[in-house]
Amino acid sequence: MNKQIVAQDVADHLGEAELAIAQSLAKTAKLLEAMVMAQGQLNLSAVAVDPVMRRVTSALATLGQAHGELTAAHNRMDQIQKRLDIRPIAIGGLDKDDGPDVPPHGALRDWSPERPSHQLPA
Repeated sequence: MNKQIVAQDVADHLGEAELAIAQSLAKTAKLLEAMVMAQGQLNLSAVAVDPVMRRVTSALATLGQAHGELTAAHNRMDQIQKRLDIRPIAIGGLDKDDGPDVPPHGALRDWSPERPSHQLPA
């Protein structure tokens, strides 16, 4: 199998995993916010909600660690791609405000010394 295809498949799965963790972080943060609001609206004491708050904040911290681990894995995969002479091509800009049609990660192409890494194929 072509190393380009294999690398792209891994990059696709990594992008999906990174997005899933980011979405989980956001949803868990919203859960925590809803819990704090409910505590005030229901006039519950901090003592009453503390066991649940601890669990949710622990889950949030664990998701943050998972995010860091995926980022570290991403960096290591970049090093492997370089050793295999496969270079990433960024699709879209670095700014996340490029619009909804920009994928969460780049595409890959075989590296060639004749074409600088910042140039897209014709």
